[in-house]
Formats: sequence, C-alpha cells, structure tokens
Amino acid sequence: MIRRILILFFLLSGQTFADWPAWRHDRARTGASAEAPPERANLIWQLNMGKPEPAYDHQFRMCADRAPAPVATNGTVFIPSATGDQVLACSLASGKIVWRFVTEGPVRFAHVVADGKVIFGCDDGYLYAVGTVTGELIWKTRGVDPSFPDSRMLINDRMGSRWPVRGAA
Repeated sequence: MIRRILILFFLLSGQTFADWPAWRHDRARTGASAEAPPERANLIWQLNMGKPEPAYDHQFRMCADRAPAPVATNGTVFIPSATGDQVLACSLASGKIVWRFVTEGPVRFAHVVADGKVIFGCDDGYLYAVGTVTGELIWKTRGVDPSFPDSRMLINDRMGSRWPVRGAA
C-alpha cells in the first residue's frame, strides 16, 4: 500500500482566520492563536503531496519532515514540498495553486512569512526568499562560507548539498 500525505483544509463557511506565518504559529512556537476556532469544521479542499522520505528516518527525534508544515498569511497558504522540490502557494479558500517556486532539492521544513517574503531553507544548500504574491526570487544565499565548494552527496537516494539548509527560523 502506498501511503500519501494529504494536506486537508477545514473552514467554516464565511469564516476568516488570522495569519499563521511560522511553524507552530509564532516565534515562541506557541501553536495557538487568540482567534476562536469555528464551531464546526468543513473540508474545503485537499492536496496530495506524495510520501516524503525523511532526511533522518533512522533518528526518531530528527524526523520532523515526515509531513509538510504549511504556513498561511493574507488568504494564501505556503506549503513546502520534499517530494516536489518546491514551495507551493495555494489559495486558502479554494486550494488553487497561485504559484510554485522550484528548487534543486527537497524543501523539508516549515518556512517563515515576513515582510512580503516567504523565507525557507533547502537541501540544495541555499536559503531563499521569494515574494508572497508572485513567488519571484528576491534573494538566495548559501548556508556556508562561500569558500566551501558547492559539493553534493547522496541523501536518502537523492543528491543534496553537503551543507543542506533545514529550516528558516
């Protein structure tokens, strides 16, 4: 049986939600919002993301990338993809893909939305910032000293940087 990760979004008809710009909501990782949840949730859309291969599947405490961790702001949800080597921006209301930014490696962990940018790390060894509205690249930088070679190695049967960037904040 092939297991797949489904991203499911539940909303109460007509309900709006506060932004969720980082993993577990905020810098303190509270996992909570001051906004009251809806009385009843309805499935409004789902997205099949495939089954990711965790970077450290043999280390229980480090396998936080078994499922994507989306963040949301201004009616858009941003979803990292370790299977598609990309970040997807989808309409929170409809699930329609607004844009996608493709990288050269898995985007394993949650990113941060701040100042009109989605900031995320990638197994290709770079930290990226793309625009929240268009998905266009604003900047990209390596996670190590520029004097280090941009060498690759096998990570779970895929090529990745010797110095992957695993997280944004």
